[in-house]
Amino acid sequence: MQTNDTKLTQLVEELRAALGTNLRTVLLYGSAARGDHTGRGSDLNVMAVIEDGAPRGLEPAARTQRRWRKGGNPPILFVTEEWIRNSTDVFPLEFTDMLDARKVLHGADPLEGVTVSQGHLRHQCEHQLRSLVLKLRAAYLDAHGKASDLQELITASIGSVAAVARGVLRLTGGPVPLGATEVLDAVSERFHLDRRALLAAAELRGGRPSRSLDEVKAVFLGYFDQIAALGRALDRLEGTPGGAGEEER
Repeated sequence: MQTNDTKLTQLVEELRAALGTNLRTVLLYGSAARGDHTGRGSDLNVMAVIEDGAPRGLEPAARTQRRWRKGGNPPILFVTEEWIRNSTDVFPLEFTDMLDARKVLHGADPLEGVTVSQGHLRHQCEHQLRSLVLKLRAAYLDAHGKASDLQELITASIGSVAAVARGVLRLTGGPVPLGATEVLDAVSERFHLDRRALLAAAELRGGRPSRSLDEVKAVFLGYFDQIAALGRALDRLEGTPGGAGEEER
């Protein structure tokens, strides 16, 4: 079995061969860049910065993209430097994660000098938390009768919850751990959440279904309650744009 370093080295070689001078940078981000990669349930997130963003010019990399996705990874993100400059307001959570933990595999660092607005970050955190509550509540109706389905629902969402928790912690100005478990621990302490409920959900990540339906259901319901509670806590958070007490415009 190939190591992650071997997979990434091979990917860079293939992209360089396929795209030539159109390829500016290859960047690793996400759980592997943070050192929080769990293998099963985690994947390798890669961004490729290109000179010309026209789709036709990327055709030589189609085979590499197919092979990469077949290996269980998300699609490579092909972006231009202009797209990065114009997108921090739309994807503030993703960019703050990249700014905190990234690894340049080829070329220059495309995020050097990039900044993210606290107001934009808060807005996306609120949006993500409310969306998670809606999606998990609806998905629970389909999954509540089978332990493996409920566990999959938890493991499929825990990464998103940890990402939002990192964003919320950044809004407080305090230290932000990189690992998912440490982030959930920190956000529980900062906002007086039920630490045990969140960490019980994190423990299911990447594991095989081995608990009874009642046990997994209890974990899910506690997990869901804490996500909703974090949303309410963010509503009350002062000192950032959109926070409680800020004059509405």
